Amino acid sequence: MQTAPKVTVFIPVYNAEKYLKECVDSILNQTFTDFELLLIDDGSSDASAAIIAAIPDPRIRYVKNEKNMGIARTRNRGLELSRGEYIAFLDSDDISVPRRLEKQVAFMDANPQVGICGGWVQEIYPDGSLIKDELRQYPAGDPEIREMMYWNCPLWNPSVIMRKSVIDAHGIRHNTEFISASDFDLFVKIGKVSGMANLPETMLLYRRHENQITTRRTFEANRNASLLRIGLILDEIKKHVPGIAYDPVQGVVLSQLTNADYFERIRRVDEYLAQLGQSGDPATKAIHKRLKHYLDTIWFNSLFHLPRYDMSVYNVLRKSKFFHYLPVQTRLMYGVKSLLGVKQAWIRTAKALAKGEKQLAWK
Repeated sequence: MQTAPKVTVFIPVYNAEKYLKECVDSILNQTFTDFELLLIDDGSSDASAAIIAAIPDPRIRYVKNEKNMGIARTRNRGLELSRGEYIAFLDSDDISVPRRLEKQVAFMDANPQVGICGGWVQEIYPDGSLIKDELRQYPAGDPEIREMMYWNCPLWNPSVIMRKSVIDAHGIRHNTEFISASDFDLFVKIGKVSGMANLPETMLLYRRHENQITTRRTFEANRNASLLRIGLILDEIKKHVPGIAYDPVQGVVLSQLTNADYFERIRRVDEYLAQLGQSGDPATKAIHKRLKHYLDTIWFNSLFHLPRYDMSVYNVLRKSKFFHYLPVQTRLMYGVKSLLGVKQAWIRTAKALAKGEKQLAWK
C-alpha cells in the first residue's frame, strides 16, 4: 500500500493554460519533496490537460470533473481527495516561493494548536514582474488575525496550508453558495475550532489580472464577505446579550437574496448591537464601540458597492440605527439617489469626467 504523503498541494484548474506550467513548476521545484500535487480540472476547454500530461512527475495526480462544478464545489472535492496530513492551496495562475512548503510544514509540526497557516503575498503583473510596494503583510498571531477578520480577510487562500484532521473532524467544507468569498467562509469555520497563523515572510507570488472572480464580481464579493463578518460580530454580541437566536448566514440562498434582504440582515445585527450599547459596564461599552466601528464600515462599504440605489434598500436603511447617526444632508442624498435609481457607475463616470479622466471614465 502506498504511503500517504505529508502534504497534498491542491490546485483547481479551469482554462488555465496561460500560467499553469509556471504554477506547477513552482511546486515541483520546492525544497520540501514529500507531497502529492493534486490538480482537479473543472471542465477546461483549453490546453490545460495537455500541459499537465506533458509533465513527467509521479507526484502529480490529475482528476477531471465530469462537468463544470464551479470553484467552491471543486475545492470541496479537493479537500475530500487529499491524502496528506496537511493540505496546501494554490491557484493555477500563482507561484509558490521555493521554500514555502518546507517552512509551513515545519511551523505546523511545531504548533499542533494551529489548524491553518498562511503567509505574506507579493503581487505580480501578468508577465510575472513584481508590482512595487504591493507586498501583502498579514498579521502573524492568532488574536490579530481574529481581529482583522472583522474588516478584511487575514489569510490569503493560495498561500495557506491547513491541517486535514481539523477539517475532517468538524466536517468543514466550503459553502457552495459563496462563489465569491468561499475561502473566507472556510477560514471563519476553521477559526471557530482551531488556532490560526501567518508566517511573516513571502510565501506566494500572486498574479493580478482582470479575469479573477473578485475583480469581476465586486459587489457580490463584498456582500458575501460582509455577511460572514456580521455573523462574527453577532457571535460576539451573543456573549454579552442573552437570548439572541438569529444567524444572518445560516440557510442563506445567495441566488435568491435581494439587496433589500441583505441590508435587512445588517440592520438586524445593528439592532442587537444597540442592545449591547445599553450596558452600564465600561468594558462592555468599549466592546460596543469597537463592534460599532466595524459594523458602520460594513454599512458604508455595502452602500458604496451597491450597483444601483433603489427604494427597497433605502426603506431598510432609514429604519436602521446607522441611518440616524448620519448627517441630515447625507440622509437626504441617499433618499434622492434611491428615488432616482442612480447607478454607482454613473457617479464614478461623472467624477472621472470632472477630473478630465475621459478614458478611465468609460472603462
